[in-house]
Amino acid sequence: MDLFDKLAQTSKSIQDRLEREKRALGTGGLHLDLPEGTVAAKFIASISSLTKPEKVVELGTLSEEEIERSKLLEKQLLDMRAKDPAKAAQELKLRAGRLGSLAEQLKMVECSLTNEAVQTVFKEQEDVQKKSETSKKLRSETFPDGMLSETGSNNWVEMWEAARIFSESGAYPDKLFPVTDDGAQCLLCQQDIKEEASERLKQFELFVISVVEKEFRDARNLYARHYKELDELNIKNDAVDKGVEDVRIEAAELAEELIIAIKASKDRCKAVIDGLKVKKGLPSDLPENVSIGFCRKKPKATIIRFNIIQKRFTCSAKNSGIF
Repeated sequence: MDLFDKLAQTSKSIQDRLEREKRALGTGGLHLDLPEGTVAAKFIASISSLTKPEKVVELGTLSEEEIERSKLLEKQLLDMRAKDPAKAAQELKLRAGRLGSLAEQLKMVECSLTNEAVQTVFKEQEDVQKKSETSKKLRSETFPDGMLSETGSNNWVEMWEAARIFSESGAYPDKLFPVTDDGAQCLLCQQDIKEEASERLKQFELFVISVVEKEFRDARNLYARHYKELDELNIKNDAVDKGVEDVRIEAAELAEELIIAIKASKDRCKAVIDGLKVKKGLPSDLPENVSIGFCRKKPKATIIRFNIIQKRFTCSAKNSGIF
């Protein structure tokens, strides 16, 4: 009988213990201090026997972006504790500004050297060459032998247009340029214009306003503008170097990616300019365009990391009351 009594007591003790554990689990055995309303808090509150383990693993695993953010926040927190808050915030503000400038610079460089942009400028050069030949033919038909050298050239046209401005704004404001009426005077020597000179001036004006010449000038000006933009493309300078070093402080690997891309852009730009100077069309051996992703509609992971660093610098400075 004593044996049965002891067995009954042991059984009751085990039952009581199981009940206590059951109640503990049922009333929130997981005591996690999670912000109310977050995805994690809602998920923990909804855990049941039907919850899939895969979902728990998915929610509990940090993405590369989240890991990067966490590292950056930890480092910024240590920096803020070690330095004077006002000075640290001012430094963060300067870094955020430099990174913003760096992003704009890299975007401009990358967009200027895309395959499409490079092909366009070579096509513009080819178009200028074709229209130049047509314009030269028109000049030879318009200007007889015996004219001064370079008559009809770019410099000559600029002189002609300057004469137009002088005539329409001062000398003969109410008359159509070129003025060749009886008694009209040459705008340069200011002597009476004879009949032969009058006909020549009219012929000059027909040349300048011709469709062929206008198309040539428009094509030449468009190409000249794009060539100048490439030739003056400031790919690497002190501001870029400082911006890259700011990135290196937070993400050394990302800084190395930027350095590689900047060097590749510099080599590609030089090859494009050299190819344009030769005037033989688009070279087949141009260095590849190493894209960081600034010109893409959907940013690459590199740009996401870059933006995170920039935003954190900005937010940290704002939270310190510097902005």
